[in-house]
Amino acid sequence: MNPSKKRSSPRTPALAEKFYPENPVELEKKIAFHLGDLSKNKRKAIGVVSPHAGLIYCGDVACAVYSRIEIPETVILLGPNHTGQGEKNSVMTKGTCSMPMGDIAIDEELATLICKETPIAKPDPAAHQFEYSLETQLPFLQYLKKNSSLFLYA
Repeated sequence: MNPSKKRSSPRTPALAEKFYPENPVELEKKIAFHLGDLSKNKRKAIGVVSPHAGLIYCGDVACAVYSRIEIPETVILLGPNHTGQGEKNSVMTKGTCSMPMGDIAIDEELATLICKETPIAKPDPAAHQFEYSLETQLPFLQYLKKNSSLFLYA
């Protein structure tokens, strides 16, 4: 799980500027606006459910969800495949997700282990290339967990 290892080409955002600002400063301002004063009384959570529409539509709800939990070093994201491309149950097992506030490294060791231990999970970066459901979660996670670089995108 060494984030300094050489990675494959980063996954570029599918909906930056449509669902959230592409400019990192503007994105941070928007999240801060939606966040308000909700970041007190954090709790440990095994899982949460968060909406995945554009920031303008679901920013308040997503910020309410993420601001109330202790975000761990590694987050497993599960979401639908809206595009129908690639495997139905796909996992990005390599690389990074390039986002406006910086790249997020895939936890390659954990992603590979999930694919090995779970027969329905298939390694397939193509399924994630244009999918936005998980991408829209990343700015909130980055904003609230600035020092973490290891997220699993599944």
